[in-house]
Amino acid sequence: LCGSHDREASWQQVDAWRQWLSHVTGPVVIDGDHFYPIQQARSFFTQIIRHFPHAFSAMTALQKQPSTSER
Repeated sequence: LCGSHDREASWQQVDAWRQWLSHVTGPVVIDGDHFYPIQQARSFFTQIIRHFPHAFSAMTALQKQPSTSER
């Protein structure tokens, strides 16, 4: 997951996203530089939602569970 013109993040840093994108084939590149999440916010969040739908459903399920202090 990276900006197409990012000159600040190394490929090693970009590759660190792989642990969350193991189910995605190939790189996810969004038009922009290092600040693409701000410059291209709609595109960034569209990609996040598209590639992580299971994460959002898991977070919702966790939020619905009672906390350990309530048990």
